[in-house]
Amino acid sequence: MKNPELVQLIKALPKAELHLHLEGVVTPSILKDLAVRYSSDLADKEVIEIETELFRIQSKDDLELVRRQVRSHLRKPKDYVLILEKIFQNMAEQNIVYSEVFFSPAVRWQLGLGVEEVLEALLEKSAQVEQEGGPTVRWILNCLRNLGPESARKTIDLAIRYREKGVVAIGLGGSDEKFSPDEFSKIFAWAKVQGLFIHVHSSETDNSNEVEEALDKLGANRIGHGMQAARDPKLMQCLRDRATGLDICLTGNALTGAWKHTRSHPFGLLWKRGVPLSLSTDNPGIFNCTLSEELAKAADTFDLTLPEIKKLCLKSIALSFLPYNRKMTLMQKFGDRISEIFTDLQ
Repeated sequence: MKNPELVQLIKALPKAELHLHLEGVVTPSILKDLAVRYSSDLADKEVIEIETELFRIQSKDDLELVRRQVRSHLRKPKDYVLILEKIFQNMAEQNIVYSEVFFSPAVRWQLGLGVEEVLEALLEKSAQVEQEGGPTVRWILNCLRNLGPESARKTIDLAIRYREKGVVAIGLGGSDEKFSPDEFSKIFAWAKVQGLFIHVHSSETDNSNEVEEALDKLGANRIGHGMQAARDPKLMQCLRDRATGLDICLTGNALTGAWKHTRSHPFGLLWKRGVPLSLSTDNPGIFNCTLSEELAKAADTFDLTLPEIKKLCLKSIALSFLPYNRKMTLMQKFGDRISEIFTDLQ
């Protein structure tokens, strides 16, 4: 099957996405609209100029530069809702039934801006779309390592207040040698006691120690990236035994230089060893990719069979932070629909 045909097939499959950064959904066109709204330095640039001059990702530094520009244009709740509407548009186009999205309150606190009004607008819009029969979005409030445990505690307190309205987990992102995982362990344990799941970003390029620390010191229920676990057979066994999943983002890894050649990406080894994996776009607006393309890239590069593609789609629901009963219902629906589509191919 040629890649364009594979993309179209996968596009028809029901899917879930578990690793999606809110600001990473912003496209050059959306950034242009925001720039005009606030008369920023980018307002006079054409969309193609913003795309070629700013959205050229060749390293993590390039990605961080775009993120900073995007964040500087996100000022009011309506700006965030605009991005959320783009998420729902993408979900409808890609047949994505469920997504978990990262929102970092500390970014606004750093800028001296309020958070609750924005979070409430996002949760209200998510609930409205779901009640109207649209796709489901749940939220992970992301803590920033470099801001330390007190900022994390503030984020966790916020998550506890909104856990019944769509916030399902606490995340930890970024890297900073100043604060060790031990300094976050007690407050993350407290978040778990309060019914929140734990998601930890692991560096894409460092050794496997970060994955071990995420498991043993932070109690991670799922780990962002974590490909370096492929270096350690015992660690892969641990992930498999604990059913702790890794969020894999192939295009993002390639563009930032974390793993330049997709064919040599650890996904293949991790998959063969039975490590729980799901695929995501990470920053689809910035990376200019879709979830269907990510799945097709994995299928084509690692020679996945149709049953393996089905398994990968089901795994994304199995690794989600949905309640067990909702998870099982969705997996049954996914499985039945995917089987119908594959049967029609024969």
